[in-house]
Amino acid sequence: MTIATKRKDNPEGLAGDKYFNLIEHAADGIAIIQDGVFKLVNTALARISGYDKEELLGMPFTKLLTPESQKLTVARYQARLAGKKVPAVYEIKAITKDGEIRDIEINAALTEYDGRAADEVIIRNINEHKQAEKIQSVSEEDYQLLFDLMPIGVTMLDMKGVILHCNPAVYNMGSYAEGEFTGKHFSKIASIRAKDIPTYIRVFNSIVRGKTPKPFETTYQRKDGTTGWIELHIGLLRVGGKRRILVMQHDITERKQIEEALNKSERQASAAIEAAKALTFNYDIATGKIEWGGAIEEITGYTEEEFAKVDADGWAERIHPDDRDEILSTLQEAMGKDRATAEYRFKTKKGYVALSSISLTEKQDGKAVSLVGILQDITERKQAEE
Repeated sequence: MTIATKRKDNPEGLAGDKYFNLIEHAADGIAIIQDGVFKLVNTALARISGYDKEELLGMPFTKLLTPESQKLTVARYQARLAGKKVPAVYEIKAITKDGEIRDIEINAALTEYDGRAADEVIIRNINEHKQAEKIQSVSEEDYQLLFDLMPIGVTMLDMKGVILHCNPAVYNMGSYAEGEFTGKHFSKIASIRAKDIPTYIRVFNSIVRGKTPKPFETTYQRKDGTTGWIELHIGLLRVGGKRRILVMQHDITERKQIEEALNKSERQASAAIEAAKALTFNYDIATGKIEWGGAIEEITGYTEEEFAKVDADGWAERIHPDDRDEILSTLQEAMGKDRATAEYRFKTKKGYVALSSISLTEKQDGKAVSLVGILQDITERKQAEE
């Protein structure tokens, strides 16, 4: 753009109202520099610098620059006026009226003002952008320091699947040496079993496409060849302006071992109940609902579907009238104990049978929440006793 002459109705010195309006309403700062001073400035530059437009006009442009930035900018300004080729766009640091240092981007080009060579400069405030970059540039180190203090395993990978960092918990989990996985593709590390690699690759491809996978459980291999269980939470993270994959690893081996032990105990208990031809129950005190299991049809004559509808009230109605009050009273007492036993007559589809009940009370915060136990048909024993 060429600036030709000053006009009295344009004190900033720009001829041509359409150009003046364009510059005045620009979001970036715009200035004409001639003889080392500002000859024209717009409102955006005043806002960036903190000075009024009137204060800026006639001010040496170097007053807005830090000493380091002055040297670079003056050298390029003089070289440009001399017709030498210098970078048009570069970043420097400016000083505002109140002394704040800001990062700005300069885009300068030769122009003509009042018939003489001048510098036309576009000034963009990139302070927030630079601050964000600065935060991101140190974040990778900060993240690593943070991760290293975490008790759970944390691994950071690049978008190619190469491991950038593992915290100590990852290595301790499998008794590997610290740093052993760094720089390797995740599919090449010793803790991932060969049969699990396809699952990992499928999850990796999904997250690269921007789809965050749900947490999942899988196995891992220790240095000594034994296996453990982990729960993985995987997501994307932007660090230092780059996308990273973050994997959080919870060792759930102990939980899995407990689950297996419980399952084994449950299978053994089920076998024992089946052998004893017993009826199991789980009575929720708050809702009055009862979950039934075991030899339902054999003892009651009802199918599982039919007997599933029997709640606490339905159970009480089936107790023999002569036994009901005593059993209901025993039930109330059982809620304050850990264990209770009782014998009573119970109406089945075929008539009354004698049942022996053993129940355990489950409590939360000292309050009974449920009764679990078994009912065994003792009719033959009772008849023999009589």
